[in-house]
Amino acid sequence: MALHSTSRPGRGSLLPIDLCTRDGHSASHWGGVSTPHDEFFHKAFSTPDRARELARLALPPHIARRLNLQSLVIGRGSYVDARLRASYSDLLLETFTAGRQPLLLYILFEHKSSPDRRTLFQLLRYMVGIWDSWSSRVENKRWKKLPPIIPVIFSHASRRWTYPLGFAALVRQPKDVDLSPFTPRFSAVLLDLAARQDS
Repeated sequence: MALHSTSRPGRGSLLPIDLCTRDGHSASHWGGVSTPHDEFFHKAFSTPDRARELARLALPPHIARRLNLQSLVIGRGSYVDARLRASYSDLLLETFTAGRQPLLLYILFEHKSSPDRRTLFQLLRYMVGIWDSWSSRVENKRWKKLPPIIPVIFSHASRRWTYPLGFAALVRQPKDVDLSPFTPRFSAVLLDLAARQDS
């Protein structure tokens, strides 16, 4: 089931101000090709406190309550292809559930003029890359199960997101045979700034 974030930032929250104010950019410390959008996004969420606030804003409350966000660590680097850096930025957050189980929160920041339904395809590719990087760490070499990833689409488009948030909707299924069991199935959480501004 796809999830829309309905949580509201608390009083004094820094997020709405930072995301609507574009009064300068700092040098990106994330390496690779950077854009003003990319630099702005990572400047806004480069500290654990800001990243925790973003996680609480993006996630449904019943999930956020079950996470130990005080243990949150900001990953370095980017999984976005260089050719797509003009349209996307990303942020990987590592944390634990209340039961000390590892969990990854991957936030894909879409800064296009209008939403792109293919964003779910990009998410799938980046999630596989994240698992590949995680499994190659020395401490995870003997892994038996991968940690869950919660994918978040952070849409900064001028129009509301209207596309399905489930990846399976991108795959055309034949009408004469059921091939749905062979289609990857995951849903993304949506944080839609256009919808928030309209409301």
